[in-house]
Amino acid sequence: MKKNYSMYSRHRNYIRLCKILKIMRLSVLLLLVGIFQVYAGSSYSQAARLSLDLQGTTVQNVLSEFVDVDLQPQEIVVTGKVIDEDGNPLPGVNIVIKGTMTGTITNADGNYSIEVDDPNATLVFSFIGYITQEAEIAGREAIDITFALDVFGLEEVIAIGYGTQKRTTVTGAVSIMKGETIEKTPVANISSALSGRMAGISMRPDGGEPGDDNPDIYIRGVATTGENAPLIVVDGIIRNNINQIDPAIIESMSILKDASAVAPYG
Repeated sequence: MKKNYSMYSRHRNYIRLCKILKIMRLSVLLLLVGIFQVYAGSSYSQAARLSLDLQGTTVQNVLSEFVDVDLQPQEIVVTGKVIDEDGNPLPGVNIVIKGTMTGTITNADGNYSIEVDDPNATLVFSFIGYITQEAEIAGREAIDITFALDVFGLEEVIAIGYGTQKRTTVTGAVSIMKGETIEKTPVANISSALSGRMAGISMRPDGGEPGDDNPDIYIRGVATTGENAPLIVVDGIIRNNINQIDPAIIESMSILKDASAVAPYG
């Protein structure tokens, strides 16, 4: 009798253990399902509804009706090279997208690269001494520019010795007055016409005689020692007394104020 009770007790414990294991398995399964459900978000394909009315077509044609459109603007990279009329690269050229503050500059080889949002935008190329140019991108990814020299204001020439040089290539201290300016000045002699019209030039009358309008010309003020009178060149010829010249016949007059400027004349 005792033996039968012991076997019955073991069988009952085994059944109870099986129930506990089954409950544990179900609990783990429900936990995993809950975790996956939390991470499963609502995507476009689950939320959007599409309606198609097609007859007598293939599955491929049906699937082709679903078009994925990317609304983000596609940037393009425009590259190129900037050169002058002689084919030499121009470094430091400013390149700006017209109407914006976005820009770049060319490198030492004249090459550039710029990102553009609008394929129909316009690039503005500018450089000191050259004519500013604009180029429409029009979907292009390579744009080369050839700059033309802007001669406005750069062709002023100065008589140096027995030749001429451009104003931009002269390194000496030179002041110039055109004949048109002298002719329009209401004075009796040229010295009076220079007064207040040339930088670094000062006038001082050499006497107090009435009617004596022939002042001495100095540079950097009046000195007690040394010679500080400038060299005056009228129409390419050195002149000592410019007041003896008729102002109406002068084409140009140059005042040479330092050693490098007067060197070509010895």
